[in-house]
Amino acid sequence: RNEGHYLYDHAIATLALVELFIMTRDEALQAAVSSAIGFTVSAQNPSGGWGYTFRASESDTSVGGWQIFLLRLGLMSGDKTVIPALNQARDRLALMTDSEGKVGYRARLQFPNGYHALTAVGMFAHVMSNPSCDSALLEQQAKLLLEVPPIQATEPEGYARNDLYFAYFGSLAIFQRGGAAWAEWFPIVKKKLSESQGRDGAWPSGFDKWSGYGGQIYTTAMAALVLETPWRYPRLVD
Repeated sequence: RNEGHYLYDHAIATLALVELFIMTRDEALQAAVSSAIGFTVSAQNPSGGWGYTFRASESDTSVGGWQIFLLRLGLMSGDKTVIPALNQARDRLALMTDSEGKVGYRARLQFPNGYHALTAVGMFAHVMSNPSCDSALLEQQAKLLLEVPPIQATEPEGYARNDLYFAYFGSLAIFQRGGAAWAEWFPIVKKKLSESQGRDGAWPSGFDKWSGYGGQIYTTAMAALVLETPWRYPRLVD
């Protein structure tokens, strides 16, 4: 449908579908997987990016990161038709990245909500869209992400300082980097999330700065995905 920010929804649903196909190789899923991946390819705009809607004129690093993510999983599932789209996305991402490794939102040096979460998206997208990663860039970006912990509070009065979106992409990105950066990042994130989980297994509905958009379903799903990071995907940088 042509309403709302539906390319976010499309990407997240497609990631779940492609992961299921990779795990099960269930042929009954093949048509749906191919169709969903094909939609992302066709939704890419001429600049190599994606916006909130089909072939949006404005590209958005946040939306684009999800599309790059699913395209790389599509490639891992055996779909080589995604390679041109990944190459275009890689080139656009490079244009959004400054000399310090910070990644802009819709333009280089544009950081409407700070650069940490956007740089996390960009760092992970760099790994997902490149057959050979720039290790120096990844080192720069890992240092930037380690400047601020994504989960700072375990009590309600501090929840607005938490950023599960940053925690999610930061964990995916720094896991790919590995080494000392991962050893510094993940134990703290894991500890804060573990301390904040309710007895029912959920995280509070207002746990972070974006939870007003998705409530407890969002906070619980994102927290669980962050904690899955060490087992979810292989380290492609190795």
